[in-house]
Amino acid sequence: MHITSFPGFDTITPTFIKCAYKRVPKHHGRGSENVNALAPHIAALISLLIKKAHIPRSWKEAKPTAICFSITSLENYGMIAVSGTLYRLYGNLLRSIVQDWRGQHV
Repeated sequence: MHITSFPGFDTITPTFIKCAYKRVPKHHGRGSENVNALAPHIAALISLLIKKAHIPRSWKEAKPTAICFSITSLENYGMIAVSGTLYRLYGNLLRSIVQDWRGQHV
């Protein structure tokens, strides 16, 4: 998912997820490193949802958003439905899994 994507109804931006780092000591050696603090929690949530074959009802909602194709007139505006960031992340992950599976079994 591109980090400049619109947040959905959940108001979580892809930039927030990508940049949620904390400094932790390195496992081997001296110094510290940046580790994403949200990634393990999001991975656990998505893993659970895949195992249960479930999508939360609230994730199926979308936020209508106006986009401008050209600023010369109002007719150049269109509406798109932006779903929640976690739902788009979940969908992108499932698409990637299916594509990898197809590549191995076709």
